[in-house]
Amino acid sequence: MKKLSIYILAAFVVAACGSKDPRAELEELKTQKHDIEKRIKELEIQIGASDTSVQEAVEVAVIVPGKIPFTVTDNFQGVVESEENVNLSSETGGKILKIQVKEGDMVSKGQALAVLDGDLIAKNIEEVENALELAETSYQRQKNLWDQKIGSEIQFLQAKNQKENLEKRLNTLRTQLGKQTLKAPVAGMVDKLFLKEGEVAGPGIPVCRVVNNDRIKITADISEKFVGRFKKGEKVNILLTALNENLEGKIRSVGQVIDPNNRTFSLIVDPVMPKNRDILKANMLTSISIASYTKPDAVVLPTNIIQFDPQGNFVFAAENNVVKKVMVETGSSSNGLTEVTGGLSGSEKIIAEGIKSIEVGGKVVIRSQRNNSDTLSAKP
Repeated sequence: MKKLSIYILAAFVVAACGSKDPRAELEELKTQKHDIEKRIKELEIQIGASDTSVQEAVEVAVIVPGKIPFTVTDNFQGVVESEENVNLSSETGGKILKIQVKEGDMVSKGQALAVLDGDLIAKNIEEVENALELAETSYQRQKNLWDQKIGSEIQFLQAKNQKENLEKRLNTLRTQLGKQTLKAPVAGMVDKLFLKEGEVAGPGIPVCRVVNNDRIKITADISEKFVGRFKKGEKVNILLTALNENLEGKIRSVGQVIDPNNRTFSLIVDPVMPKNRDILKANMLTSISIASYTKPDAVVLPTNIIQFDPQGNFVFAAENNVVKKVMVETGSSSNGLTEVTGGLSGSEKIIAEGIKSIEVGGKVVIRSQRNNSDTLSAKP
C-alpha cells in the first residue's frame, strides 16, 4: 500500500510540472496527499477485518466433555459427640477426702473415683441406730401386750409408727453416706479432674469427667429446605476436618421437629469406627457429605468456563481451529463441576484456557487437549 501511495504522489508531481503557480499547486498537492493517505488507512483496516488470514492465531487448551458419571453432594457441618461423656458431681456435697484416680486412667462402671467427708452423716446414723434399738424394744413390748388384749391400740400403733419412721430415716442416711463415695457412672477414661483433694464439692459442681469413646455419634443441624432429602439407614461420607480423613457412616435418625429459632432439624449419624479410635474426640468438627443426585452419563464441564450474557449461558468451542460461541443449558453443580443438560453432545472441543484472549470467529491453535472420561472425575 505504501508503494501505491508513492506512485500516486509521483503522478501528481509530474502533472503539476506545467503549472504556472507552483505555490498554489503545492498546497493543492498537500491536500490531496492527506486525503489519499487517509483513504489508504481506511482500506487497510477494511481488508484486515474481512481477511482472517491476517489475524494471529491464539493458543488455547480444550476439553472434550464426553459422558461420565456425575454425582451431586450436599455438605453439612457436624460435631462428634460421645454418648457416654459424663461430668460427675456430688449429690450431697462435702469436703473431698481422697481422689482415687488420675487423668488418663481407664475405669470400669461403678468404680470408686473420689471419697467425700461423711462424718456428720455417720454420726446421724449412729444416733438413729440407737433410737431405733429403743423403738424396736418398745414396739415389741406393745405388740406382746396387744396380742394379749392388754393396753390400748393407740399405744401399739404409735410404737409401730415410731419404729418404722426410724427405719426409713436410717435407710435414707445410709444412702446419703453411700453417695459420699463418687462412682463412675460409665466405663471409660478419666478425661479431666476439676477439683482437688481438700476442696469442697457441691451439688452440680463437676468433680471429674469420664468419657467412653466406644460409643460415638455425629450430630448436625440441617436447614429446613432439605426436608425430605434424607432417610434412615442412608449411607454418608464423613470428613474429619482437622485430620483430612474420611469415614463411612449411616443415618441413625432424622429429626421430626423444626427448631423455630434457627429453622433447622437434627440429623444423627453413626460412623463406622476406625481402627484407631483415639482419633475421634468429642466436639471435633466434621463435614457430612450426602449424595442427592446421580447421573451415569452426564456431559460435565468445570463451572468456571461456563460464561453468561443476556442471551443465557454459553461456552466457547474450537471448530476447525475457529472460535465458535455455543449456547448451553445447565443443571446441577457440585465440587466445581456443572452438568450441561442441553446444547452439547459431548464431542465438542470446549476452550478451557485462553478464553480472555479469544473472540468469536478468531483463529486458535490447540496447545493441549484432555478428555473428561480420562482425566476429570465428576465424583466427590
